[in-house]
Amino acid sequence: MDIKKWLEKNSGLLIILGTLLIYIITKTLLPGQGWVDLVGGAIIFFEIIALVGMEVTEGAKKHGWKNEIIDTLMAIAIALFLWFGAQFLLNTNTPISSVVSCSMLNELQRGDFVIVQGGEIKAPEIEL
Repeated sequence: MDIKKWLEKNSGLLIILGTLLIYIITKTLLPGQGWVDLVGGAIIFFEIIALVGMEVTEGAKKHGWKNEIIDTLMAIAIALFLWFGAQFLLNTNTPISSVVSCSMLNELQRGDFVIVQGGEIKAPEIEL
């Protein structure tokens, strides 16, 4: 495959990886700066939105808007099926969550994703 075609085909991925690399370098050079997380997250969010928009537009040009809408609805349906299926199987409304505090440091870092399984609480009751 020609390098020019490969770069055209994978330009979106390269942009996101480049932004991620800049984010990691900035995060390393400026530890403890909350704005780095905010700006880095916002930039990657807008890049993903732009890339999805370009993908939808390109797909509509090739196959028509009707096919693109059907593909998008199928993707949304699959995502919802997986989410609600995970809720049912794990017996919880929030099957995937993020760690928001530092209370589990050395094991879990802030921002780590965890899979949550619901269950009955089996703790002794204290009567006052």
